[in-house]
Amino acid sequence: MKLNKKISSQPRKVRKRLIYNAPLHVKRKQMVAPLTKEAREKYGIKRAQVKVGDKVVVIKGKYRGHIGKIEKVDIKKMRVYIEGVTRKKTDKSTVHVPIKPWNLRILELDLSDEKRKKAIERKTSAITE
Repeated sequence: MKLNKKISSQPRKVRKRLIYNAPLHVKRKQMVAPLTKEAREKYGIKRAQVKVGDKVVVIKGKYRGHIGKIEKVDIKKMRVYIEGVTRKKTDKSTVHVPIKPWNLRILELDLSDEKRKKAIERKTSAITE
């Protein structure tokens, strides 16, 4: 049963509204990647928001298996740029290849940010209780 007559419930329109045309503060929260099994045991969480400085491994696509640190996170396009994941253009210059965050696994988190440390501690304490 449709709750609001003014908002469409068609899947294609819902997808457009909630993913592609979402505001940036919502898109940022959607940019998460799962942790590897070793990282899950180390940090005590299953997934985390991708951040510059995190060490990740590509699990899907042409660059599968590449390991590197995140150099740039593009929230508007919902893409991540990793060091070592580049290609050559026809004019012989190299450019970073954009990768979707759900095609990555986080190996190590960058814990230089105090807010992030506290957030991880808060999540692990909620799980253990």
